[in-house]
Amino acid sequence: MRNLLSLLAVFFLGPLYLAAQITITAADFRFYKRDSIEEVHCDTTGVLAPSSGANMTWDFSGLTTSSSFTTTTSPHVSSYNSASNFPSSNIVNVRLGVEYYYKISPSSLKALGNFDKTKGGLNGAYQVYSNPQKILQFPSTYGDTFSDSLIINSLSGLPIGQKQHLSCTIIGYGKLVLPKGVYNDVLLKETITVTDFYPNSNVKGEVVAYQFYAKNYNWPLFQYRIWRTHENGIKLTSGKYVIQHIQHTNISIDEFFDDDLLVEAYPIPTRDNLNIKGIESPTAFTLLNSIGAIVLQGELTEEAAVIDLFELPQGSYFLKLNLKSRIQTLKIIRQ
Repeated sequence: MRNLLSLLAVFFLGPLYLAAQITITAADFRFYKRDSIEEVHCDTTGVLAPSSGANMTWDFSGLTTSSSFTTTTSPHVSSYNSASNFPSSNIVNVRLGVEYYYKISPSSLKALGNFDKTKGGLNGAYQVYSNPQKILQFPSTYGDTFSDSLIINSLSGLPIGQKQHLSCTIIGYGKLVLPKGVYNDVLLKETITVTDFYPNSNVKGEVVAYQFYAKNYNWPLFQYRIWRTHENGIKLTSGKYVIQHIQHTNISIDEFFDDDLLVEAYPIPTRDNLNIKGIESPTAFTLLNSIGAIVLQGELTEEAAVIDLFELPQGSYFLKLNLKSRIQTLKIIRQ
């Protein structure tokens, strides 16, 4: 009888393990005072374009790391010297000496331009987009499409000579397997960028990029690119893969927007139970390990503000609490 009920459930409801449709909104992008991002480059030679569709499993666990370094992201844009050239920016990412400026709103995440202090002499070099480049539109879900166009200018407003047109599609959702962990509820975005390298010419370049996004991770968990070059409408090269593997810890270095703690956790370190003080209403929590993977989720109340960590391995963890006024992150040590 039990087997019959299981078969009927699969017949009418579909396979029970399938994930529901995934939607990412601006509220799922949690920017803290300073987020640490581990950028890991892997050799993607021979990696084909990912399959599209619903409830996919994209397995990149066999990639080999070639290099890695750390970048930072901050919503405190005004603390950066070149911020005045990007007045609408509310997010900055610093990578290898280059400041990348973005604006996040309830409807989209857009790139505004960048400042490279390693180029252009003492004053550095600026690229300002005449029309902000849309990276994501919100809400984002499987099947969504959008396009955008922009001209890359110098700080003086003179054209650098590059015009870009982007076509973006959310082509799948499912599970992403990386060398450092497994991530569920992931959206896959395909971006086709066509660049006019010189004004009034037919010399173009096409880049096809694949980016994997998940909730509570501010940048792609993983991305890689296929380069294709066109000249006078003729494809010169195809299928050249660039080493561009990015994996984010998304763990705050300076965890809070300010220094006051709305909620406290004790004892730290702990061997089993972690008590949370200051919970006033049902509060969702997420516990992440040292590489940013989710290991525990649930809800706390004023009457039941205890998290059992006994089954977890010893080490450092980060507890994110979805309070009414903001997200608060606490560093936890399990002995």
